[in-house]
Amino acid sequence: MENNMDEVNINKGEANIYIGGVNINKGGVNINKDGVNINNNGGMDDSIKEYVDFLRNVKHSSENTVMAYERDLNKFKSYCRNCGITGLSSITSTRLNGYILWLEKNGFASTTISRYVTTMKSFFHYLLNSGKISGDPAFLIKGPVVERPEKKIVEWELIDKLLSQPETDTAKGIRDKAMMELMCSTGMKVSEIISLEIDDLKIDERYVVCNNGRKERVLFFNNKVGQFLKKYVEIARPEMIKDTGCTKLFVSCKGEKMSRQGYWKNIKTYCAKAGINNINSSMLRDAFAAALIRQGESADTIKEALGYVSVNSINQYR
Repeated sequence: MENNMDEVNINKGEANIYIGGVNINKGGVNINKDGVNINNNGGMDDSIKEYVDFLRNVKHSSENTVMAYERDLNKFKSYCRNCGITGLSSITSTRLNGYILWLEKNGFASTTISRYVTTMKSFFHYLLNSGKISGDPAFLIKGPVVERPEKKIVEWELIDKLLSQPETDTAKGIRDKAMMELMCSTGMKVSEIISLEIDDLKIDERYVVCNNGRKERVLFFNNKVGQFLKKYVEIARPEMIKDTGCTKLFVSCKGEKMSRQGYWKNIKTYCAKAGINNINSSMLRDAFAAALIRQGESADTIKEALGYVSVNSINQYR
């Protein structure tokens, strides 16, 4: 045995014990002097996993949202590991502010840092409510002030030009025409449109049921859009679906569920064909909202149509 006032090393088989140090290794498990399993980041790994499961199965957040939150938290976990923060109980508001300063010094954009702060606030609020921590270290932290650029609303003349690009004598063109017309007449997000089931569409009644996992909305469309959708469902979709058995309303050329990337690629292709620059799928939704405002629709009506939680979100279109 080697005796030292600051450290005692006892090595018996698998056990390496450092009394006065930090590391106690028993059977490959690293335990610090507070009894926290360092390999598990003091329970952080399990807590992140449980939180992600909560987002997915309880809050029914979109998969994109779940993946973004998980990615943000894993980045924070790596920061904690590099700083020697080994347990949830060691995380304080001071250390969270230190993380924000580290992000700023390393050149992260204000919008990105603001998102990280939102993620941390949500995560620690969950931990507090689930009894894993006794206090919320993220309660008082604030991210940088983000100056949002004025929202650019595309003129309907350009949107009409975009909508005229799909060739409606092909199955793909018929599908793309129907999708874009439906988006412009309902204000649905891309993620909502590609998630629609065939049974969500009621052509004769001229409405579609949109369920984003948190709230169900009934969105109406006019007769012209109904005709495009009917042509797609009766002619193009059976040709594209083949024998895949996919139940999604809009399918890829392989008869499978469409991806966000695939839809965005289509928009870019039609924009280039029409000689239009800087239009994306979100701008079609924005144009729909702005049109409702010009028509004198109430803020509550627009909020419900777009699926917003607060009417304050409507101000960006005014």
